[in-house]
Amino acid sequence: MKKIGSIILATALLLCFSGCGLWMNGSYRSEIPHREDSNAGTHLSTEVSSYSQLCDTLLQMISNGTQSEVIYFVNMDSNQMKFHMPRAIEEVTQKTPLGAYAVESITFESGKNTGKNAVEVSISYIHGRSEILRIRKAESVNDVYKIIDSALNNCDVSATIYVNDYEAFDATQYVQDYVDLHPDICMEMPQVTATVYPENGKDRIVEVLFSYNTSRETLRQMQQTVEPIFDSAELYVRGDGDLAEKYYQLYSFLIERYDYSFETSITPSYHLLRHGVGDSKAFATVYARMCVRAGLECAVISGAKAGESSFWNAIILDDQTLYVDLLACNASGHFQTKTKEQMTGYVWDYDMDLSASEENQ
Repeated sequence: MKKIGSIILATALLLCFSGCGLWMNGSYRSEIPHREDSNAGTHLSTEVSSYSQLCDTLLQMISNGTQSEVIYFVNMDSNQMKFHMPRAIEEVTQKTPLGAYAVESITFESGKNTGKNAVEVSISYIHGRSEILRIRKAESVNDVYKIIDSALNNCDVSATIYVNDYEAFDATQYVQDYVDLHPDICMEMPQVTATVYPENGKDRIVEVLFSYNTSRETLRQMQQTVEPIFDSAELYVRGDGDLAEKYYQLYSFLIERYDYSFETSITPSYHLLRHGVGDSKAFATVYARMCVRAGLECAVISGAKAGESSFWNAIILDDQTLYVDLLACNASGHFQTKTKEQMTGYVWDYDMDLSASEENQ
């Protein structure tokens, strides 16, 4: 008897200190202690009296990155509590942008504390508090584009955006177009992964990930090397002057820098302007950007030359679209513009040229 009494006493003491659940008459009862956060005395407990308040509380927990919290149910019996909890978890994790983006799982244990129905909620995260704080807000697709632009300019590895009135867009294509148009800023074309949370709904979170082969520090150093060269090109043709002469001057500025070797690089503008290594796309994109920065109209055309993939430029001169193949000009030793009819051996999508673009506006 003495031994049995000792066991009962030890068990009672253990339960008092641990607050663990206890099996009684075949049912589980969880006694949840009152808990406080160690930071600034913030209470990790909340009272709710409706389903909507329960959903709001779960969302607030997620927003704060809270991992565990006690929720007390006021004016609800245990059956209502057990009915609402799974519904609220599904609502928050599958239908709200923040929950769908941030949460891996939400679990709970139900019981009573000081006579009140309560649950202890535990949340595990895919994206934590620091990532939640980096979410940017956008009211339109144009706002989304601006945020992506900023991330690309900074060589960031991601952009996470809360979009009101979400409209579908092709993130990969947008990034490709932006990088091609800005070789003075974007040193490498990243691989793009875009995920939308949730799959349906008016408001969504869009997470765009950029994967680079080159480190962020190196990319930033490349930017600092390339930018002064573009500045010099812009100054080279500044002021009033003949447009045809300016197009030629920028061609000369670019072509006369090196005896080029024609190879493809993952950091095209940097290797072209710093090491004299580039392909037709590197020449076309760098030349187009120099022209645009100098106030000249110039676009990059992709297509095929003699059956092989190639890039060249379209310019506007005397209200006419003309074409310039910098590699062909370099090979011949002089700058030459051609009309569409003169571009024999070239095949491309005419919707991409400047005259077609103007007609569609």
